[in-house]
Amino acid sequence: MTFLPLLEMILALCANCYFPLTFYSFDRAQIEKLIDYVITESKSEDTSNRAFKYPFIAAEILSSDLKEITDQFFIADSSTQSTFPLLEKLLSFLNPTTEFNPVLTGYFCLVLNSLIDYRRKEIWEYVTTHEKYMDNLIKCANIEQIADLIAKLVKEDNGDINLGKEHKEVIMKLMKDSNNGWNVISSLISLHVYIDYFSSEESVVLIFKTIICNPEIADKAFKILYSLIDAIVVLKTPMSPFESFQGSDQLEKYQVTQIVKHTMLHLELLKSLLHRDELWKHLGVIKFIQSIAQLKDEEMNSKMIENDLISVLIELFTKYPDSTVLHMRVYKTIKELFIPIHISLIKNLFKQNPIANKLLAIYKEGTKGFTFDNGKKLNKPYMIFITQLCWALKELAKNSKELEETLKGVEGWEEFVEGELEEIYVKENTKMGEDVKSQIEKAFVKSLYEVAKVEEDNKDDEDMFDKEESFKDELEEDSPIKRDEDLINSQNKSILKKKLKYEEDPEEENALIYIPQMENSGSDI
Repeated sequence: MTFLPLLEMILALCANCYFPLTFYSFDRAQIEKLIDYVITESKSEDTSNRAFKYPFIAAEILSSDLKEITDQFFIADSSTQSTFPLLEKLLSFLNPTTEFNPVLTGYFCLVLNSLIDYRRKEIWEYVTTHEKYMDNLIKCANIEQIADLIAKLVKEDNGDINLGKEHKEVIMKLMKDSNNGWNVISSLISLHVYIDYFSSEESVVLIFKTIICNPEIADKAFKILYSLIDAIVVLKTPMSPFESFQGSDQLEKYQVTQIVKHTMLHLELLKSLLHRDELWKHLGVIKFIQSIAQLKDEEMNSKMIENDLISVLIELFTKYPDSTVLHMRVYKTIKELFIPIHISLIKNLFKQNPIANKLLAIYKEGTKGFTFDNGKKLNKPYMIFITQLCWALKELAKNSKELEETLKGVEGWEEFVEGELEEIYVKENTKMGEDVKSQIEKAFVKSLYEVAKVEEDNKDDEDMFDKEESFKDELEEDSPIKRDEDLINSQNKSILKKKLKYEEDPEEENALIYIPQMENSGSDI
């Protein structure tokens, strides 16, 4: 039997739990053959097994965590003067000049991830000693799976308590490579490591300088910044798992100060980036502005209001009417600014800029929406966010007579707030609260009436019939709780009568029906 069909049979047996993979012995030549299937793309004349089945089997075997296989990657070969020839062969897959096969890339990452889990320290020393492999890894970091592998490799066991020299050199190299290295930075931040270094003034200044020089990578840059803010907020949350590991003193070095400071210096840059054409270029910027606003830094939020960032954000509703993600982020950002503490700034802004007029115009445009063949209309997707902002503005005006007077001076504002907006607000709250409560009560009353009707059908004497008739009249009273109590009392009395009748005549059919109800009713009778 040839080599690969034999391994295919072994793997199939292992998958069906017939016997473990350890029953088969793998030598270096066989492992090298398996690596070839993982890293070498098949030719057009090859069979489908060679193109798909064999690489899959090879990757599963190499990533099986079998010590006999894994150790082979870390055995030196004196004849070739190579430190780890099998590991070198695997890493040769990383060739930035060629287009990667996505299937083989997945298999390669699966095998390398398994090796990092088993011998991370040895692999780290090897790729830092042989810089070409680290450089190739970084150049291929535009692939998310490879970026995550580099982050896992760079991450030290002790986090960033003692940042080693070699680790710092690699991280600085990543910071300077905005095309690929920043993908690894994002992965490292998601692992909550080296946060103090990435949030330092040196790193933040470098990021903003890169954005100024190359606005095309702004989305990637702001992803790093808002990920940093989110990570710091999580790490500084009391009783977080990280705090229990490092202690509160260690958390003091995690600050957003430098991010906030340099954001204030570059507000005009943010506004200019929001005037670009492509939608995807705005999402990262708006997410960053939202994260900054949610920090509730009074000085920062005041600066954003003074720079009329609200007006720029509102215009995005009509520019991109179908992007719900963008609408949600814009809404949350502006909602953080529409708070009483900023009322003086907002009323001054409203005097200079007709923001209320813009909201009204956007609302009217949104009501046009789309009309179906049956005549029904569908509003534009952003309408819910516009009405929420208008309501927030109405509530904010209650804290300032001057702002209230300013809004009253806006043509159509007062009629809109007291008319359509009030109607929408009541309707939405009714659907979520009052209407549901009313429906529950109606269903409850209906169920009680049905129970009473059953009792009426089973009446045995005139007294019982009279009580059931009186109970129907009680259903018209206002309190559902009282109706429930009356029904229970009526049922208990009826059950007691049936029990007494059963004691007199055990063969009575109706009495037998009510005995289980008497036992399970939980009554004190």
